[in-house]
Amino acid sequence: MTPYTRSTLPKAWLLARILFAALLALGIVVYVLEGFFPPLVPVPGAKLGLSNIVVLFAMLFLGYGSGILLAIARSILGSFLAGTLFSPGALLSLAGGLVSALVVAFSLKRLRPPLGLVGVSILGAIAHNVTQLVVAYFLFVQVAGLFYYLPFMLILGLISGLITGLIAVYLFERLGRELG
Repeated sequence: MTPYTRSTLPKAWLLARILFAALLALGIVVYVLEGFFPPLVPVPGAKLGLSNIVVLFAMLFLGYGSGILLAIARSILGSFLAGTLFSPGALLSLAGGLVSALVVAFSLKRLRPPLGLVGVSILGAIAHNVTQLVVAYFLFVQVAGLFYYLPFMLILGLISGLITGLIAVYLFERLGRELG
């Protein structure tokens, strides 16, 4: 970590806030746009989770706290803009996004290496899906049969985490070449 002097701190602080705002805006746009597409599989609420790539970027460039804050803000503001803020889906999204961000932060800090970005993304996606299932059970359904979805949710988490992780790796490599 670069030590900051009194003359460079405001510039670094401002640039970090600008980057956070840009990533938040991008995350919200991707989150809302992804809601317009039909589900890839016939499982209620199943989405690829492309906006989680933005959370991963925030954690790597701005720190774990910024990534977690971005995940929370993206879920709330994205649900607001999609018109679903007070729906059960918004609560499930918020809970899943928060737990996923915590798992990703832990994985980046403690499990990388040997676990790469794809592995971290898979863990985050699985955590997101399992959290949504548990929250749905305790707050909305209270039917044990809901957990029959668990194998499907684990497989979907594996696939979506793999896809988003591969996209994130590609984008990081591309960004690295662009920045020199």
